[in-house]
Amino acid sequence: MSLSNTDLLDIYERMLLIRESEARTVDLFRSGELQHGHVLPCLGQEAIPAAFSRALRDSDYVITGHRGSGHYIARGGDLNGLWAELYGKRTGIMKGRGGHMHLVDMKANTIAGNAIVGAQWVLGTGAGLAASLEGSGAIAAIFGGEGGTNRGTFHEGLNFAAVKKLPIIFVCEYNAWMLFSPASDVLPIDDISQRAASYGIPGLTVDGNDPLAVYEAAAEMAARAREGQGPALLECKTFKWTDSASNLRLPEEQVADWRNNRDPIELYRARLERLGVLDAAQDGQIRQRVDERLDAAIAFARASEFPSPEEGLDEVYSVVSRDSGVTPPPTAASRTMQYVAALREALREEMIRDERVFVMGEGVGGLQDGVFNVTQGLQQQFGEQRVMDTPLSEAAIAGAGVGAAMFGRRPVAEIMFNNLLALCGDEIHNQAGKWFYMSGGQVTVPVVIRTSSWMRMVSGPHHCGVLDAWMASTPGIKVVAPSCPADAKGLLKASIRDEDPVVFIEHAALYYADGPVPEGDHLVPLGKADVKRQGQDVSVFTYGVLVGDALSVAEELAAEGIDVEVVDLRTLRPLDVETILGSAEKTGRVVVAYEGYRTGGVGAEISALIAEHAIDFLDGPVVRVAAPDVPHPHNAILIEPITVGKKALIAGIRKALD
Repeated sequence: MSLSNTDLLDIYERMLLIRESEARTVDLFRSGELQHGHVLPCLGQEAIPAAFSRALRDSDYVITGHRGSGHYIARGGDLNGLWAELYGKRTGIMKGRGGHMHLVDMKANTIAGNAIVGAQWVLGTGAGLAASLEGSGAIAAIFGGEGGTNRGTFHEGLNFAAVKKLPIIFVCEYNAWMLFSPASDVLPIDDISQRAASYGIPGLTVDGNDPLAVYEAAAEMAARAREGQGPALLECKTFKWTDSASNLRLPEEQVADWRNNRDPIELYRARLERLGVLDAAQDGQIRQRVDERLDAAIAFARASEFPSPEEGLDEVYSVVSRDSGVTPPPTAASRTMQYVAALREALREEMIRDERVFVMGEGVGGLQDGVFNVTQGLQQQFGEQRVMDTPLSEAAIAGAGVGAAMFGRRPVAEIMFNNLLALCGDEIHNQAGKWFYMSGGQVTVPVVIRTSSWMRMVSGPHHCGVLDAWMASTPGIKVVAPSCPADAKGLLKASIRDEDPVVFIEHAALYYADGPVPEGDHLVPLGKADVKRQGQDVSVFTYGVLVGDALSVAEELAAEGIDVEVVDLRTLRPLDVETILGSAEKTGRVVVAYEGYRTGGVGAEISALIAEHAIDFLDGPVVRVAAPDVPHPHNAILIEPITVGKKALIAGIRKALD
C-alpha cells in the first residue's frame, strides 16, 4: 500500500486539477456564462477524490451524490466532455442533459452525481451487487455527505450490503453543513462511522483533508472488500467552502478558517516539500499542465454546438415497439397452465438463457420459496446468488435492482404488493425511469419490478390498491399488466429481455387461473394490445383481471344482440395507440374499465386519448368504469361497492349504448 514519489505527485496534480476546474466553474457560473442548472462544487474537499481514486482500479465502480465532479475528474474523466456538459453542449458527456449535478460516464464506470440526496446509497449497493455476481474482483465506492446518512436509503443500503457481504466502501464526506443546517443540529452523534457498528461492519473516521490518511484507509478497505470480507464505512472529515456557486450561506468566519488554515492543497504541498518530493519548479510545471488542460477543455466547450430543442425529446426509451394490431393465434402447440406457473416458467427459461438474469425479493427462496409461489423451486435450481432472499426493504430491493441493472446485470426484483411501490417511488420514478435519458443514452436500466395487485382481496387500504397510473405517467418506465397465462409468460420474457425498466403488474386474483400457453420460446412484444374479442357495437378497453370479466359479459350480452369488442391493453406504457383508436373508430362507442381509482387513473388517460384523436367517430361520450375514490376497507362487505366487476361492466356498456 506504499506510494512512490510519482504516486504522491499524481495525487497532488489531481487535487490541483479538481480545485482549478471547480474554481473556474464557480467563476463562470457566477458571471452568467454557465447558465444550465445548478453547480455544487467540491472546493475544499479535493483530497478525498484525488487520494481515494489511487486505491481504485479502472474496473471499479464509483457512485456519488452531490459534489461528484471531483470524483469524475480524479477518475481520469473526459475533461472536454465534462466542460461541454457544463456549457450544455451537444458534445457533453451526457449530450448537455445532465449538467454539473448528474455526471455519468460509463466508460469510466462512474456515476458522479445525483440530485436526490441519498439516492446513491442504494444505487451503489446495486453496483456492488453487480460486481459480486460478476465475480470480477471489482468493488463499488459510494460517496455522499453526512446529510444523506439521515435518509433511509443509507441504512437500507448498509444493511443490505452487510447481509450479502457485498464488496462496497460507503464513504461519508462529512462537510459540516447539511444544505441549510450545521451537522450538529441534525445529527445525534459526532462521527458517522459510529453507525457502522449497527450493521456489524468496520467503521473508521479519518482527516478528509489529509490525502495520505484517506488513501491508506481506502486501500485497506478496498483490499478487504476484494477478499470477500464485505462492506466498510469510511468517514472523511472535511468542509465545503461553498454550498453552491450561486450564493453563500455558510458562516464567513468558519469558511475563512478552513480556507486559510486547513486548505488540503496547501497542507499537502508543504508536506511534499518537507519530504523532498516537490520543489518550486515541479510545482510550477504541474500548475502549468493543469491550466493548459483546462484552457483546452473550456475552449472545446465554447466552440461546441448547442443541441437543438428537438433533441431534448429523444432517447426517453432505448427501444419502443410501434407494432400494433391483433396478435395472430399461436402456431406452436399449447398446454394448459396456471398463471402462476406460466410466470415461473418464464423466469426459469430466461435464467437458463441469460446468466445475467437473477431474481431478488422478500421470501423468493428459503422456507417461503415464493410468497405467491411464482418463484417456487427456482432457488433450489439456480442457487442463492441468483434467487436472492432480501431484507424487508423495498427501497433497497428496487434501488439495488436499478443499480445492478445500470452496471450490467438483468435483475427481476419483487415488490410484494402494488401499494408498496410507494416505498420505492424514488428508485423507480427518479432513478430507473430517468437515467437512460439523462445519460444521453449511455445507461440502460434493464430491471423488471414485479408486483401484485390485490384490489379484489380483503387486506385493507395499505396492501390493496393500484399505482399503475403513477407508474404509467413516468417517462422512461414501461408498465405491463397481463390478463392470462399465455400473456403472463410471453410478456414477462419480453420484459426481462427489454433494455428499459419495466413495472410488471400481476393480479393476485389470476394466479391460479388456467389457460393455454404455447410451447417453446413464447414472447409477446411490449406496446402491443390484443383484441381478445371482435365486435361491432361497443369497444371495451381494459387490462388485467377485468379482461376475463369483459369477455364473460360480452358473451352474456351477445344473447341480447349486443356485439362487444374486448381490447386487452396488456401494456399500459407504451400504449398501443393505433389499436385503441382503430377500435374506437370502428364501433363508435367506448367503455374504459380499470380497477384503480376513477380520478387520474389509467382509464382517464385513454379516455382523453380517444377524445383528442377519435371524437369525430364517436356516437356518444366515453364511459369510464372504475373504482370510486375511496380507500380500500378491510371488510368483505364494505369492499363490494368499490370492486369493479361484471355488474359494473354491464352497466357501463348499457350506458355507452344509450
